[in-house]
Amino acid sequence: MILDNDEWRYSPLKYKRQTAIQLGQVRGVLPYTGVRNPLSASHSSHKVMLTYRVPANDNQPKIGLCDSAAELAVAHDLLMHRDTYDLEFQPCTVKFKFDGALESHTYDFRLTLTSGERRLIYVRYRESLKRPRTKAQLLAIVAATPASEGHRVLVVDADSYSRPRRDNLRRMRIALDHPDDWADEVVFDAACHQRNLWLMRDLIAAIDLEPWRSFQSILRLIGRGQIKANLDQVVGYHSRIWWPE
Repeated sequence: MILDNDEWRYSPLKYKRQTAIQLGQVRGVLPYTGVRNPLSASHSSHKVMLTYRVPANDNQPKIGLCDSAAELAVAHDLLMHRDTYDLEFQPCTVKFKFDGALESHTYDFRLTLTSGERRLIYVRYRESLKRPRTKAQLLAIVAATPASEGHRVLVVDADSYSRPRRDNLRRMRIALDHPDDWADEVVFDAACHQRNLWLMRDLIAAIDLEPWRSFQSILRLIGRGQIKANLDQVVGYHSRIWWPE
């Protein structure tokens, strides 16, 4: 007896498209407010759910949904920016005409700065951004976007977020979500008294704190831009650090 999935197939078996995962109310967490739910099953992209805090919500945890791991890295980067006031996931959908047909596009993020400026974020991989069709679509999307939705559109190259950079951004954001102001002050003061910053382990050895606590503090300082490191390499005890220019 031969079952359906045991037969020889020249291509992967196609399954019926699954409905998007619906997330219910989470106690103590603000609900997701995007216009589109990206949590559908996918063989090619990594769907992500996260909680985040922004001043617009009085730093209460809120749910955000991302269409891919690249979008998650962009979100981490935006959330650590000192001028970020609010970040919205899948904030608005724009209808536009392209090749004689009416199409729609949902922006990945809307970033609101402390100055009040609102920026719509369009995230794509480099190969896609090079295609003439993608460029033409983007021009049509921007032209159809109402001024009330944002002051300008920013295009983000997802390939600029390497795998180590994504992991570093994730760890820095986790560290920033667990503040330790006293430790940060001690570590920064010790760094200021170093003749020259070189390796993280040298700075950690010069501080009278538990190594793990100093390490987390350095991650926060890097995340806030007070100390620099190469984010395209995994940040660890042997990482090179330096002062921002």
